[in-house]
Amino acid sequence: MTTVLYPYAHILKPKKGGVFRLDLMCAPDLSTPRAEIVHDGVTYQYQKMICFMGEEVPFYEETTALNVYTFGYFPVPASSICDWVRDHDALLVDIRFLPRSSHFPHYNMEFLQKALGENYYWLGDWGNSAYAMRGRIELADWEGGLKRLAEIKSSGWRTVVLMCACGNLHTCHRKVVADRLRGLGYTVEELSL
Repeated sequence: MTTVLYPYAHILKPKKGGVFRLDLMCAPDLSTPRAEIVHDGVTYQYQKMICFMGEEVPFYEETTALNVYTFGYFPVPASSICDWVRDHDALLVDIRFLPRSSHFPHYNMEFLQKALGENYYWLGDWGNSAYAMRGRIELADWEGGLKRLAEIKSSGWRTVVLMCACGNLHTCHRKVVADRLRGLGYTVEELSL
């Protein structure tokens, strides 16, 4: 792609609905079929030509970007993570083997579903099936969880928070999940609230 860039604005409609304006810089060399641009952490790729103000310019379509965070809720109030999820239009992905807590009832699946609606998803495949055996970590179904993550991604979500109970990331199964995702090329960050 040449270094000469022309600014233009385009209105994109995300898969989840709604509309947002995206200001892009477009190279005049439109012969590059795989040209990419990143805006706010989201990758857009050249797809086809459209007419904009009398000139043909490339239309960029969202591709593979998925922002992944991990979060252990002990001792954070449920309202804090719910507010964060809503503010960032994120999906809270509950990766506990059993989505309930006898000590923190506001983190029970029923409460989170009611509080977040479609912004809550239980992914038990990535739960620690050996949670009752202190110190032992066995993910219930890694491959099944990957398939469900792909479904989440293809349904239009761009930010997910993988949540479990443990306050200490280094002794928690979410670190195993995060490390495996990093090995697949995902960027994963721990969320501190």
